[in-house]
Amino acid sequence: MLEKDIKAKASDVNNISLDYHLTHAVFACDRLLAEDFKKAGGEKMKELNTKLQDAYRKKDTLAVAKVMEEIKALSVKKYRIFVDYIDMHPEAGRVVKADNKLIISLPRKLATDARDEKGVFKPSGVEKLRKVMAHELGHVVLHTEALINTDSLNGSIDLKGQEEQEAEIFAVELLRLRHERNKLLKSAV
Repeated sequence: MLEKDIKAKASDVNNISLDYHLTHAVFACDRLLAEDFKKAGGEKMKELNTKLQDAYRKKDTLAVAKVMEEIKALSVKKYRIFVDYIDMHPEAGRVVKADNKLIISLPRKLATDARDEKGVFKPSGVEKLRKVMAHELGHVVLHTEALINTDSLNGSIDLKGQEEQEAEIFAVELLRLRHERNKLLKSAV
């Protein structure tokens, strides 16, 4: 591959990455959810494994099948987080569940408003975008089970009131910590 092609690929990756604000926080939330799942599911998995061994010893094929279904259902809870920009209300984001995915939808307008006509980032636009992103990450971490599931909207709830306040507290603190970290990194250079 030619050096200019390699540099063009690096430029493509850089340009696309500019649209993914708080990417490290997304990865961190993904890992946190996996760790929480492992902690919460660890005891349940031990219990199910004991039941499974007991069912095997008794040669109870019906019980084996039932426990295997429970184990399968438990393992589906491992989530992966995806971020997408779509045409929607210009000030608010949304998180929905789809199978084992948590999809954070952000308004496309926030991404375009984060830059001026020359493509240069505008601090106020970037700040607004990151605030919405951080708020939605708050819902991912704090309210995973309550999020709307796209498989069945029946029985799902829209988050409001207390959940919105909690996500806002999370967002403010996450952005404060990020700003603090950036200041430390800048002073270290």
